[in-house]
Amino acid sequence: MNLLKQILIVFLLVTCTSYSQSVYKDVAKINDSTDYYLEIGLFNKEEKKSISKSILFTEKAISFAKNKQQKNKLGIGYLQLATIYFDIEKNELAIDNFIRAINVFDKKNPTTNLALAYYGLGKCYLKKNKIGVAEIYFEKAASLYEELNFYEAIELINLQKGIINKEKRKFANATSILKSVIENLTEDTFITTKTEAYFQLGEIEMAQGNYTSAINYYNLANKSNTNNKTDFGISKRILKQLSVGYEKAKNPDQSLVYLKKYSHLSD
Repeated sequence: MNLLKQILIVFLLVTCTSYSQSVYKDVAKINDSTDYYLEIGLFNKEEKKSISKSILFTEKAISFAKNKQQKNKLGIGYLQLATIYFDIEKNELAIDNFIRAINVFDKKNPTTNLALAYYGLGKCYLKKNKIGVAEIYFEKAASLYEELNFYEAIELINLQKGIINKEKRKFANATSILKSVIENLTEDTFITTKTEAYFQLGEIEMAQGNYTSAINYYNLANKSNTNNKTDFGISKRILKQLSVGYEKAKNPDQSLVYLKKYSHLSD
């Protein structure tokens, strides 16, 4: 569990998040202005839901880290900023800051934060449908997690492998991988990963016209996501797809229920 705490430096994680997956949320002491602004930046993102202030304070942390020549904290600042941009779907800015984080972090003494930066960059390229590039960064992340004996985090990589197989329409492979991810994750820290796996299983069923089965998986994702108060991105996707699923299953009343919930969350 020590490694698990290391990866949690007041943040995401997922990613992004809990991803929030708050993947680098460290119960770290606030020793200086850099720590303080990182903490305030994260607080504004997760508790206050103010993205503009979150970006502002994270950029202040980056500025302090530069001035104080705090190389590791500078990397953490870029990592936090990258994840914020990824969460609000500013993919190019996310890529830029993930790369900055990777360039700053010490490669000779790697940490889980470097692995997380590789993972985040892989997700960005997957979103751009550059699957080959995404796979390169996922493998870099997986290699580091194995080197650091952080085996639970490897399921983050397996989740993305499942999504890649889904995108390639290798539905049987994707389903097998995603179900394995769900079975292997017992830590609440990775609840967003499990939620995403359920959601992707729903997407596979939807793509094959199995609407009742898709709805069942979306509902499992929704149930898994109940206690996640920080990742509104996945909440919106689940509610939207539940509305679409019920519409296709010829249940307009339920479709409207979830459409209203989705609209309320989007306001």
